[in-house]
Amino acid sequence: MKNGHVVFLMLFSLTVNIGLTQSMPKPYALIRANLFTGLQNSIMANSTVLVKGGKIAAFGPGLAVPAGYEIIDCQGYYLLPGLIDAHSHMDNLAAAKRALETGVTTVRTAGVPAYQDVALAELSKTGRIPGPDIIPAGVYVTPNLEETILADTRLAPLINGVRTDEELRLLVNVNIDRGAKVIKTRGTERAGRPETDPREQVYTEHQLRVIIEEAAKRNVPVMIHSHGDEGSRAAVRAGARSIEHGTFLSDETLQLMKQKGTFLVPTFITLEDLTHPGGDYIGPVLEL
Repeated sequence: MKNGHVVFLMLFSLTVNIGLTQSMPKPYALIRANLFTGLQNSIMANSTVLVKGGKIAAFGPGLAVPAGYEIIDCQGYYLLPGLIDAHSHMDNLAAAKRALETGVTTVRTAGVPAYQDVALAELSKTGRIPGPDIIPAGVYVTPNLEETILADTRLAPLINGVRTDEELRLLVNVNIDRGAKVIKTRGTERAGRPETDPREQVYTEHQLRVIIEEAAKRNVPVMIHSHGDEGSRAAVRAGARSIEHGTFLSDETLQLMKQKGTFLVPTFITLEDLTHPGGDYIGPVLEL
């Protein structure tokens, strides 16, 4: 790659930088780019990308640039579609800016302490901050909210836990009321703490089904944190849109996921963290 540089094509989240909520931008052409589309395992040298109305109108080598288009010369740099981060705990302005600067143009969050992701999504969407398009999850639907109980006064009845059908439904609806576009809940214990076994199931299949069915009433999908196989299988049976981590999945559960169209978000960085010193999982009990 020329000088090791990559230009990230952020055509699916143009509202981030230039506030398209006010008016659509002038059409423009990205010329002299080495283009990787993701559709083929090859580079299209000396390509042009035409952008009109915030969308890609055409691309390829040798395209003529229509009159009225602003020309941006990529000078032979590499151009590719914006990246998607399907599992993030983004909760601050610096993280949103860093994501965009490293080529991430869409983020799905996986739980934050106090609806910071909802606020970031709105700020980015309206062009008030540099950041990606964000699909916020709000707060984690988990048996013990701990400090997250302070995120909204309506969570007060959950101070002693989130376990009954009524408690689960309440938290799902507070999340959606606050702007969550996806719900994050727990199938198994978390990794990264010496006192927890990530293979241990937490919510039962019935509890997960209550969460999923309540969210579905408002057309909101559910992502489920699950390392262990038993909790993952319960989540898939209950109707989860995705399994997060899936560290110990069996072939049987993977086949069930395929049948039901359940996505796996493997979060490989977790395994990297477990096998190398430093990071979130530091300590002899946690490292593999």
